[in-house]
Amino acid sequence: MSIDPVTLEILRNKFDMVCQEMQTVLVRSAQSTIIKEALDALNALFDTQGQVISQSISIPCHLGMVIPAVQRILAEFPPDQMHDGDIYTMNDPHDGGTHIPDVFVVIPVIYGGRAIGVAVCIAHQVDMGGKTYGSKAMDATEIFQEGLIIPPIKLYDQGKRNDTLFKILERNSRIPQMVLNDIQAQIAGCTIGKRRLVDLCERYGVETVLQAKDDLMAHSELMTRQVIEKMPGGTYSAVGYVDSDGVELDKPVKIQLAVTIRGSEMIVDFAGTSPQTKGPINSTYGSTVSAVYYTLRSVTDPTIPNNAGCFRPIAIRTSKGTVVDPVPPSPVNARMPTVCMVGDVMLEAMAQAIPHKVAAVSSSTCGPGFGGVDPLTGKRFMFMDFVAGGVGARPMKDGIDSRDSGAGNCHTLSAEVIEMNYPIRVNQFGLWEDSCGAGRYQGGLGTIKAYEVTRGELTLIHQTERQFQGPPGLLDGEPGSKQETIITRRSGQIEAVPSVAVRSLREGDRLVVKAPGGGGAGNPRDRDRQAVLEDIADGRVSAAFARDKYGTASG
Repeated sequence: MSIDPVTLEILRNKFDMVCQEMQTVLVRSAQSTIIKEALDALNALFDTQGQVISQSISIPCHLGMVIPAVQRILAEFPPDQMHDGDIYTMNDPHDGGTHIPDVFVVIPVIYGGRAIGVAVCIAHQVDMGGKTYGSKAMDATEIFQEGLIIPPIKLYDQGKRNDTLFKILERNSRIPQMVLNDIQAQIAGCTIGKRRLVDLCERYGVETVLQAKDDLMAHSELMTRQVIEKMPGGTYSAVGYVDSDGVELDKPVKIQLAVTIRGSEMIVDFAGTSPQTKGPINSTYGSTVSAVYYTLRSVTDPTIPNNAGCFRPIAIRTSKGTVVDPVPPSPVNARMPTVCMVGDVMLEAMAQAIPHKVAAVSSSTCGPGFGGVDPLTGKRFMFMDFVAGGVGARPMKDGIDSRDSGAGNCHTLSAEVIEMNYPIRVNQFGLWEDSCGAGRYQGGLGTIKAYEVTRGELTLIHQTERQFQGPPGLLDGEPGSKQETIITRRSGQIEAVPSVAVRSLREGDRLVVKAPGGGGAGNPRDRDRQAVLEDIADGRVSAAFARDKYGTASG
């Protein structure tokens, strides 16, 4: 069956807009700030073979994270056994999931008596039990400490609610009503996706819609292969180190990979990477794949439709029992430092092949979380914040300031949202002077965010990275600043917080989190003198920094 180019382009954009509408419904229906404010969620359409048709624009690392979960659900509930009114869920990290807070909701799209696809949502639930608020035990040594594990299971069976499962969810969360409300928001988003896909089938015909998704995947594959073919062939290697695993704090964790470009294909091999760790920075295979996928997308053509075809030219090789492909019961809840490092290391490897088409490394994850009981209301609370760092400089342009980049694309919470909802005051929130990586093109500035506990006692869940080495530069550019987090107790005692840690904070305690700036690109001495003077005038860099890095500090 042949589809004319105009209809194909219309359906391509229809698929994209369906996913964006799903995302909008989810965000506007959710209760937790991590979904409705930080946007830690993604919506997508899949076919019945487990291939991505389209997805919402949200978190880059979700590109690959959804795929294993959907394929696992399709294996457990074959499409020919799906019915209208069925809804499926899961979160098991070692069986297709990512980490326990990431809950998947999948709704089959039934048309003409058969399943033609599924509408999917992954969203970070605020608390799924475990030993620490937010199911984020930074010192966990096995997954059973991290919260409730849900295998692939039906939430609804032909419209009938699984009350037993909902009771289990309610009893295993510290903030049950918020979790249940957010799951309903996920269902709402997927329901819209289901309806819109049915509408497309009724308007254009089901065979045309199914053929269009196949044609678009083939088109994306072809375009991706064409980009890879233009890259110089060969093998390019890079190594990076995650600060620690949260348990063995003095032991960096090695991420090593080799990218082989051969014709229109790419192979990414993780030989040499550290074994899985005692602590929770282990990255499940799906999480690791996601970092490779989003890095590939960042160096190919941005006009290529985001679907399964983009990933067909790439093969990923891992070894079971490593930090990038762990086996149960390894803990995984703090896997984001590893996911970010995989993306950073792959970017460094790709820079050897196409140095003028990639950016310097950006800041890594920097996400403090807070949980406790507010003495004013007597209610439990939990929220995650994202302190945005700087984006690495481009080969011909400065990096972007204060942007959650790389694997994440979450929004930092405003001071107003935090202070209205939680017993915390935000004392400072702004750009971190001199945090950029120096270069002909300067890395983006990182952010300083300062919190103060206004009442009661709470738990700090600290998950950051790059305390020992700032984001590397490109083409002789210098690295960005290192990450810093300091607690100043009410007594005046000062404490430095490791990258991955859990701490208690009390009324009057202050926390300052500094997210790194991005790496620079090009020799700093080649930076335009007028640009340096403007940076000084704008307060982006100090005169001392300019004098040291650029050799000028005044007119």
